[in-house]
Amino acid sequence: MPTKFLLTLYTTKYITATVWVRAITVRIHAGIVHNRPWNRFWYLCRALDLSGQGRVELPVEAVCLLTSISRSTLYQWLREGKAAGAFRHYRFKGNTLSVYLSGLQKYCQSLGLTSWQAVASVPLIDILSGMLLKSHATALQTQSLQVKSRIAAIRSLNNRERKHTKVASVEAILEQGQESSQKPARGQVPFLLWVGRQRIFVSKGFVPFGASQKRIAAQLGISDRTLRRHLDHLGIERRQIVQTKAAYKSIKTALDWWTDEWEAEPGIGYKEDQKGEIWFSDVNGRTSSRQPAQAITQERFFQYRGRTWIYRCNLYKLDYVTSSMRAAQDSYKKLICQNPSAGVSRALEKVIVTAENRNFEEEEKC
Repeated sequence: MPTKFLLTLYTTKYITATVWVRAITVRIHAGIVHNRPWNRFWYLCRALDLSGQGRVELPVEAVCLLTSISRSTLYQWLREGKAAGAFRHYRFKGNTLSVYLSGLQKYCQSLGLTSWQAVASVPLIDILSGMLLKSHATALQTQSLQVKSRIAAIRSLNNRERKHTKVASVEAILEQGQESSQKPARGQVPFLLWVGRQRIFVSKGFVPFGASQKRIAAQLGISDRTLRRHLDHLGIERRQIVQTKAAYKSIKTALDWWTDEWEAEPGIGYKEDQKGEIWFSDVNGRTSSRQPAQAITQERFFQYRGRTWIYRCNLYKLDYVTSSMRAAQDSYKKLICQNPSAGVSRALEKVIVTAENRNFEEEEKC
């Protein structure tokens, strides 16, 4: 369908435009969404650029109607987006706006990013809402890190252990709605004790995995609170893994008595550094592999049903169909290596800081 005919639909009533938009999907990138409100318009333009020429013409009133913004906000997005490298040029002719878009690689290079993180296609209608766009980006990055964590847990096992130790999928764990045996059995997830409404109780032999909220938020440049609000906005199901081992009782007692260093079993213990942080070392289930040392507090351990448990990562039920964009990622890495001095300019830093402050104020109002 010609682009002009497509755009004429936006001059009609809002209902007609919305029905048409629902039929279109757009590829979003988790690493560039947050703290850049003009991205809503950038993605809208990319979706409507059916010819792939990097140029679109849009009725101003229709854009404001679809995105629920004022003309002044649209003008501000155009100025900030151009300073950030999203738009090469734009001009007005009566009520028609012509926008010349920057490519993904040039845009990310202008932002000074090393990667655009996880990628997936979502309905175009969802990016017209700022909250939905940010929520999708957060959920997408959450799924990506969760998958990578499971793969890392599998790769940490040696060849013999991989044959006898199965790292269950997230779907298999969350769908286990009844008490499971602590021994491997057909039709059951090994070492999964039971699944509650908020927690997943596992025994010593379970190989834990998952993405921590702190790590996800750090990669996206948002707070833990904002991350939880985004996932709740999409109604994403999540449960936290809690694991029990006999050695944890000794660890918790040592922490309660403020012991600087303690080893309950070979490979399971903690040590306090000069800064006062407590670094905990543990093994992966009953395997020979070890988990990376992590900073913990006393609150990570708790008592329940006569056992000592430790809080581990959440597991999220997500089903995005992601795109690796491996060739584009490799090409972008070469582009960065050829021009390592390319970074964020002072003008762009000012734009990003202003956008972050405005984004923070909007989230506080919610």
